Amino acid sequence: MEESYRKTIYTIIVVANSLSILSCLLILSIYILAKNLRIYAFKLVSILCIIDILKSLSMILPTYSLNSSDSMCKIQGIFVQFFTLASFMMTFITGLALYMCIYIRNDYISKANWFFGIIVFIFPFIGTLLPWYYNMFEKDRVWCWVGRDPIFWRIITFYGPLWLLNGINLWIYIKIIRKINEREHGSIKRLRIYPLILVLCYLPATIERTFEMVSYGDSIIMIIMMGVGDGLLGLANAICYGFTDHVKNYVFEKFCKKKNLSTHELLDYEKMMLE
Repeated sequence: MEESYRKTIYTIIVVANSLSILSCLLILSIYILAKNLRIYAFKLVSILCIIDILKSLSMILPTYSLNSSDSMCKIQGIFVQFFTLASFMMTFITGLALYMCIYIRNDYISKANWFFGIIVFIFPFIGTLLPWYYNMFEKDRVWCWVGRDPIFWRIITFYGPLWLLNGINLWIYIKIIRKINEREHGSIKRLRIYPLILVLCYLPATIERTFEMVSYGDSIIMIIMMGVGDGLLGLANAICYGFTDHVKNYVFEKFCKKKNLSTHELLDYEKMMLE
């Protein structure tokens, strides 16, 4: 790929990831400032935002002109792999916590924190350690990541877990939505969007990687779509998971002064679901 194309794609990646970083920082700022919003569900969203910020910072490292042997290239590959997998796992944990809240008991969720921690950090660690051990992190056109030869490394450490989690998330949210519909709780409509975030953000990448298995020819448009989809993951997570009605009400109260909220209006997910 020509140097001019790499610079253009890198610029697009920087813009997309910068939007994700800014949106995640906004959510974290609200979490810090709004003490009455520090409920368990919003804590999970805040952790997701921290992970997405680190993922986006990893993606904007300027490695487009480096070689696979450069240390910075290896570092980017490791960080991108780990924090992207951690982001996948954190979205799964968020859905699992909601499922437990509805179908089991609220007090079980806090007891499962150690289990959640294992899922979020141990699995990404293993998914990063294996390609590192076999020296599979190398230059991939514009950024550095798991090498494409042999392709099975990308399948078993990234795309396989990604689409497995997509399937599990879809099942979890279908169960949640059915239960919520039984209670006629209209404020949970955004749940329908949650399982689609990873699908929409990583469908272009999956298509491009599938093409790579057939031919090594570069498609500039698909590479751009892949970079944009990956880069906007943090933005999508921040908007869909973070900007709930209660968060928006807090922002309006603080900055728009449209109305004064009482404390009882700022309900957490658990109370809202058990009404």
